[in-house]
Amino acid sequence: MVSINSNSAALFAQRNLNLSSTESENSIARLSSGQRIIAAKDDVAGLSVGTILSTTISTLKTAQTSTSQAQSMLAIADGGLKNVGDILQRQKALAVQANTGSLSDNERGFLNQEFQNLTSEIDRIVTNTNLNGVNLIDGSLRKTSDLEVTDATAVEAKGDLGSLALASDSTFTVAGTDQDLIGSMSNAKVDVKFTNDRDNDSTADDPGLHIYLTINNERYSTAIDDGFDYSSDGVVTLKNHTDSTKTIAFKLKAAPNVATNDNPPVAVQGAIDTLARNIESDISGITVYQTRTASNSVPENGLPAAKFDNTILKGLDNTDFTFISSKFDTTEGKAPSIEGFRVTAEDATAGTDGKIEVTIDGTVFETGLGIFDDNGADLKTEGAVVLTSKDDNNETLTINFTDLSTTLGIDTKDEASSLEDALNTLFSVGAKGGADFQVGTVSSDKISVSIEDSSTKAIYKNNEGSIENLDISTSTGAIVASEVLDNAINTITSLRADVGALQSRFEFASSNLASSIQNSSAARSDFLDVDVAAESTNFAASQVRLQASVSVLAQANQLPQNLLKLIG
Repeated sequence: MVSINSNSAALFAQRNLNLSSTESENSIARLSSGQRIIAAKDDVAGLSVGTILSTTISTLKTAQTSTSQAQSMLAIADGGLKNVGDILQRQKALAVQANTGSLSDNERGFLNQEFQNLTSEIDRIVTNTNLNGVNLIDGSLRKTSDLEVTDATAVEAKGDLGSLALASDSTFTVAGTDQDLIGSMSNAKVDVKFTNDRDNDSTADDPGLHIYLTINNERYSTAIDDGFDYSSDGVVTLKNHTDSTKTIAFKLKAAPNVATNDNPPVAVQGAIDTLARNIESDISGITVYQTRTASNSVPENGLPAAKFDNTILKGLDNTDFTFISSKFDTTEGKAPSIEGFRVTAEDATAGTDGKIEVTIDGTVFETGLGIFDDNGADLKTEGAVVLTSKDDNNETLTINFTDLSTTLGIDTKDEASSLEDALNTLFSVGAKGGADFQVGTVSSDKISVSIEDSSTKAIYKNNEGSIENLDISTSTGAIVASEVLDNAINTITSLRADVGALQSRFEFASSNLASSIQNSSAARSDFLDVDVAAESTNFAASQVRLQASVSVLAQANQLPQNLLKLIG
């Protein structure tokens, strides 16, 4: 019905005009900005994902810049090491020349002048090779740890001692720190025989029964004067052929008596051979574990108690931490590599116990279930808390908490988090030194750069590892220098190889970042960027609808005027 009081047609045309106008405005905004989402209401989910991707891309671009900086730093370090290597080669040539018999000490002195100046030049290069004030090859980038290893010894071995050879209560021990005997004894070879001595070259009239053990290219045997009746002597001690301080000891089971004052009769030779095979079988099934004690009681190198006065570990001074493992490297007092502690709070409601876990030299150690029970057991009460390897229950880490100033539980997440942070600090996780470069979107995704000291005080070492002050003014000094320079050249070559490996790693990291940025940008575009072709089509259609709405609205506004003709 047509009415002069209302015009439904005009209102309808007006509403469509507003809709067309809004669509045109949105299309203009999208086309002019290049963005598909103008307001959050346009696509909430798409905006959320797109924003996350934008943040990821920004972070990856920064990480890519970080890899470029790392490559620049390593290139500078490699250049410095190359120059040091060139100088060492010249010094080697001078040392060889100084060792020529036709030269007098006076002429060697002239050669020594250049030699000593080259030594000073090495140290100058090492001191001044830096990037933005950070020294690169003087040891400043060497990873260090506050954790000091104060003891490293082999301990009782663990294994099946149930055969005919070793007594079930046998204590198999390895005395002396011998890295070659840490771990599995699976390649042990044993012989038992009558002989005058272990090398079969003595003329002494002292025949006796001897046990020979070869393990990891180390030769052990009973001593020359240790002929024994293995049915009664019990504990047998074998000494290393080249270092008598290294010994292996174990206890034999009772066995048929064999006289030791003469060669064995044929009747008992079979028993001797059987004894050898049984000893070999038992020892082959044994693994030798090493005890290492790390201490925080040494102020200059260790972990002084004052470091924890403001932490929950207050009072934990003069405390030793004992590691037992078959894998630890004993060379040069090397400290175990600790990747980080993880502490889980007790949850009585869920029936779960508090737990401490840590990764050491790639092995995961954890407290056993039930050590922290629902009755509120705490660390101080527990005293020595033992963490056991997930792979081998003979490998352990023992931490003594009895010196804590107050009791400490892990009943809440806050307590667990505080203990986790304190333990990581205590064990120097994230040790000082080195340079870390983030190569991903999270802080833990990083590559650490560590470069050892290449100064003369670090590389002028003889075959025994002692520092030498080189001087080629004499023939003897030239000979010593020649040996030391060979070691120094090998050291610098090794350092350059380490730097080269890091350069290669950063190149691949950079390539991976570039690929991630490309793919993330494509994904972000799908969520946030406007489809220009589709949106221009929408804009054209909305423009046509807008113009049509304006035209029709004008016609609709004329309809009430037609009613005046009826009145007139």
